[in-house]
Order: sequence, then C-alpha cells, then structure tokens
Amino acid sequence: MSKDLFFDYGELLFAYRFTPETLMRAHNLMLPQLAQFSSGLRINDLANAHNQAIQAYLTSRGQNDEEWRMDRIMGLFLANMGIVNQQAIRLAVETYKLHDHDEFPMQGIPQLVPELAGDNSLHIVSNLPHDSPLNTLRNHGLLQHFRTTTFSYEAGFRKPRPEIYQLALQRAQCNPDQGLFISHDQEEVDGAKRVGMRGFLATTADEIRGALHENSLH
Repeated sequence: MSKDLFFDYGELLFAYRFTPETLMRAHNLMLPQLAQFSSGLRINDLANAHNQAIQAYLTSRGQNDEEWRMDRIMGLFLANMGIVNQQAIRLAVETYKLHDHDEFPMQGIPQLVPELAGDNSLHIVSNLPHDSPLNTLRNHGLLQHFRTTTFSYEAGFRKPRPEIYQLALQRAQCNPDQGLFISHDQEEVDGAKRVGMRGFLATTADEIRGALHENSLH
C-alpha cells in the first residue's frame, strides 16, 4: 500500500556541515560583491557583523522555536555594516545559503530514495531558514523523487512545533493519520506524533527500511 513518507533532512538524508571554514569561504565570496555598496570593508568586518546577526537569530529561535527567513538574517548582517539595500540582501542570501556550509548524502541514501519513491509519496520536512537542500538534491539527481518539501522558514516555526508538520501535511494533501514521519531526532518524532502522525526514529538507510517494514506489519 502506498504511503506518504515525511523525512527529516539534515543528518538523516544528508549531512549538513556548518563550520568556521565553510563560513569563511562564504565571507570571501561575499566581500568583493559588497564593494559596490560600501568601500573599505574587510573580512573581519563581515565576520563580526555576521556573528552578531547569527547570535540575534539564535536568541530569538531559542525562545519559542520561531524561524527567521534567510533574507531577515542577511538584512541584519548587512545593516550591522551600514548597508541597507535589497539587491545586497539578495546577493547575500544566494551566497550564504549555498556556500556557508557543506552537504553530502548519508550512506545508502542515494540508493534508498528512488527505491522508496517507486511505491510511496516522499516529502521532506526540514528545519532551515532557506531552501539550499533543493539545490543539493537536484545536483544528486534526487529532487524529482520528492513530491513536496517544507522548510521551517515557510512555516515560521521549527520542529517540533506543530505548525511545520501541519504545513507539510497540507502541502501533501495528507491526513495526519496517513503520514509517517522519520527523523534522527526523538524530539522531532514526538512532535509529529502530537499532530497525529506516526513517527519513527532512524539514523541510517537500513534503519529507515526497518522502520517502514515494522509499520507495514501493523
């Protein structure tokens, strides 16, 4: 029987690595683009302004799982350097969402996704302020296997808040009791269960197969 399968993204389907090195890569790409908006900027200026913006974002996020959009984060980042310009914000969003981190598939996932897509409707529900996974999935030839994607910036809240699961279900046109959510994070699984979905904990491709097999027996 075909199922609507909702997957967490980071650390289940793909590893998501945000490090000082990846962030510096984005700073170096952004610096020459900002010359048209402000002269005399240095890498340290970008690093300090970005850190301030991220700290404000994380403080807000920690209060109630509210999610900011990437343009809000980048707008604050640029404003910290005295730049208030929509074109600059768009450039910053595209630069940082693609280059401030690395993404690569977890072992076995490139084989598992098309295997499951043959008999099921696949969906992604991810805590992110931007949609970089769309580019990553496309580059790995996997995007076409997912019928919907839902990111926390679109819902305004992060998992395990109910709003993001409800938005994902709405997009999938799926009743909660017909949706199966799989994540590497127990808190996210519990959040899915609170909105009426079935939820399973898994960290590997084989554990995903096992969770689906267990569900098929009940």
